[in-house]
Amino acid sequence: MKILFCVPFPLDLKLGASQAAIELANGMEKSGWKCTMASENEIYPDINQYKGIKRMSIFAQKLRKFLQQHAMRFDAVDYDVSCLPYPRSDFYKHTLFVARSQLLHYHFKTIKIPRFKTWRSLAGLLIKEPLRKLELNFTCRQTTTTLKNAD
Repeated sequence: MKILFCVPFPLDLKLGASQAAIELANGMEKSGWKCTMASENEIYPDINQYKGIKRMSIFAQKLRKFLQQHAMRFDAVDYDVSCLPYPRSDFYKHTLFVARSQLLHYHFKTIKIPRFKTWRSLAGLLIKEPLRKLELNFTCRQTTTTLKNAD
């Protein structure tokens, strides 16, 4: 069995999301799977020139194209839950598409994160909070659409 892990981050054991995917792949290889890792750099080498919503949107488009070209070589494809908001019919039908889900995006919409009570942090909150909320709402929409289209 062959599985492709698509990670929207650099493959670095110091990064939590990447580390989880790498450790999962290592565990599956011990169970007899042949695992291939594709990081953001394999999927779209120029992704680092973008930030925020634009980065997420472009990465999703590039991942779609990448999987349309490569998914047929694998029995399963594992990808982040917010990265593939496209109809399942856009992809090779004999490959299992698995959305890896932590669902933290929805959790961040409901919890209050304590802030430091300094003028600097309050100013940062006023300046950055609208963009953070916009990005979180965008990510939740992407996540919902991705989940609806995963196997």
